[in-house]
Amino acid sequence: MMPLYIANLTDVTINIDGTLLASQNWRQWPIYVPNGGKSRYIDFLTFDTSNGLTFNSPSKSGVLDGQGYMWWMREWLKLNKAHRPKLLVILTSSNIELSQIFVTNSPSFHIVPKHCENVYMHDFEIYVDSWG
Repeated sequence: MMPLYIANLTDVTINIDGTLLASQNWRQWPIYVPNGGKSRYIDFLTFDTSNGLTFNSPSKSGVLDGQGYMWWMREWLKLNKAHRPKLLVILTSSNIELSQIFVTNSPSFHIVPKHCENVYMHDFEIYVDSWG
C-alpha cells in the first residue's frame, strides 16, 4: 500500500485484522518539501485533526508492517532522496486509543503522535528485526 492521509474523523474505529504492508516501491513513493526544509517521503499512515479515533485488532492478528529494511539499507548506502517515512503519524488530534496491533519494521519512527492529547496506547507490540 502507498501512503494514506485522512483528516477530520470523529468517533471512528479502525479495525486491522490482517496485515497492512507499506509499499517497497521507493521510486513511486511521494516526496514533499515542507516550507523550505529538507525533502521528506510522505509518511505511510497519517491521521490529522481527529477526535475519538481508535485503532485496534479484535482478533489480535492486526499488523502494520513498514517493510523498513529496504529503506534502512538505502539510508546506509546514502541512496534515499529524502528523509525516510514514518509508519503511523497522528497530528493535532485528541482521544486516541491504540491496542492489540503488532507494529513492525518502520522505515523511520513507528508511531508519532504530534500535538495530540489523551492518547492511550496499550496491549500492543513494536518489533524490529534486522532483516526487515
